[in-house]
Amino acid sequence: MSSVRRALQPDRHKVNREVGTLKLFLVCTLFALLLTPVPASAAEPALDWSGAKLISPDTIADIDCPTSGFCIAVDVFGNVTTSSNPVGSESDWKAVDVTSSSPRAISCPSPSLCVAVGADGQVVTSSDPSGGAAAWTTTDIPGVGYLGAVDCTVGVCAALDAEGRILLTSDPTKGAGAWSIGEPVGNQFFLSAIDCPSEALCVAVGAENRNLGSGLFAQENIVFTIEDPVGPDRSVAKSYLGPRSFIRAISCPSPTFCVAVDKQGEAWSAGDPTGGASAWSNQLVDSQNLLTDISCPTTSFCAAVDENDQALTTSTPTGGLEDWAPASIPSDLLNLSCPSTALCVAGGLNEVAVGTPPPPDQPVSPSPGAGSSPEPQLIGPSWIFLSPKAHSVRAGTLKLLVTCVGTLSCRGQVKVTVPADVWGKRAMTSTGARLITVASSRFSSFKGRKVLPIPLNRRGRQLFEERSLVRAEISIAGSDAGLHPFGVRRIVTLKRRGR
Repeated sequence: MSSVRRALQPDRHKVNREVGTLKLFLVCTLFALLLTPVPASAAEPALDWSGAKLISPDTIADIDCPTSGFCIAVDVFGNVTTSSNPVGSESDWKAVDVTSSSPRAISCPSPSLCVAVGADGQVVTSSDPSGGAAAWTTTDIPGVGYLGAVDCTVGVCAALDAEGRILLTSDPTKGAGAWSIGEPVGNQFFLSAIDCPSEALCVAVGAENRNLGSGLFAQENIVFTIEDPVGPDRSVAKSYLGPRSFIRAISCPSPTFCVAVDKQGEAWSAGDPTGGASAWSNQLVDSQNLLTDISCPTTSFCAAVDENDQALTTSTPTGGLEDWAPASIPSDLLNLSCPSTALCVAGGLNEVAVGTPPPPDQPVSPSPGAGSSPEPQLIGPSWIFLSPKAHSVRAGTLKLLVTCVGTLSCRGQVKVTVPADVWGKRAMTSTGARLITVASSRFSSFKGRKVLPIPLNRRGRQLFEERSLVRAEISIAGSDAGLHPFGVRRIVTLKRRGR
């Protein structure tokens, strides 16, 4: 009987070895988890935005806020609207008709000097912008028919005309004779925006039909820099930044840092704007595309607006999609000015909206019976959201913007298919399939917004060598932390950027 009992008893030495092995395994697993980097979550919007405030009699063409205590908007029928309390109500904005011109842009280096330029080649200035119509002076610049942009800092003002010329002055209040008009700076050059971060530098962006020789031209982005613009040692330089992407706006918070935005949702940045093409790099920052304005009060904070009713903020202006956080704003607010990291004002139509930091989180008051065990937190399922907007393809890789919505992380796989008849009837006959896979990939766990890089296969690379726009079906399947399965299928546009 004792021998039977011993046979039925476990081998204690063996059990101890197995328990020790299990403990070692658990310790190693925990240590590995602690060392595993946590995927960076998408940036949170830095500002909360107000609703639309009706402030102007007509469509706002531009807005500028040199300080948090002074903002001015100019509309297309010659009205200026000022406020010493832009975060206040509509009644804190006062409008006055100052000119018969049709202003298109305004710049105020301080609350005591504002300069507006118009569609009929006029410059309108004031050293007391809130002082009513009598405080403004209109100057006609001979030989200039359209002025579409202006930027002023202490000691220099620069304006752009429709012929690709840059107008410069050290004192815009001294009349037409104080302005010098340069020759057109390129071949069929279109200048869209200019910024003068100091008296020693102005930076303009636009596009030019670049002459490639043999009668061939290519539309390319261009940056034009002017050093010592109103001094005796003026130096100009022009650099090409690649295929035209309709750069719309530029902001230079310092002479050693500039950021420009374009209609393809990209931000172009340079740590040395005068360093030529190699000094500039571009990142996709807005999957909605069509960025219209940017304002950077510091080198570590920028805000931008797009044509899809979004304002984006970032503390990493040189970063990509995950570093620029979008927030909804009222419709058609396409102009932007940020005097500080704590205030941005967007304008358009005859309205403005104000962005300010969200209030701090309030401490939760203890519930009755504090000290008892808290109720368990319920965790619901998460799911994947795929943007219906165009997604970009560059260098053989699809950049797919997705969002994991919910409390748990998402993981799974992506499959991209296109109709076989994209290649014609022969492809349908040879493959016997109506849909052909052009890209697929698995993705690891993440939460929030993320850009998934999906490599194209051979057929996908061939397709985008021949086409720049393709309608495709995106299928995503997976689960949240292995608990709840999810799936999404959507027809989207894939857009090639570059070669």
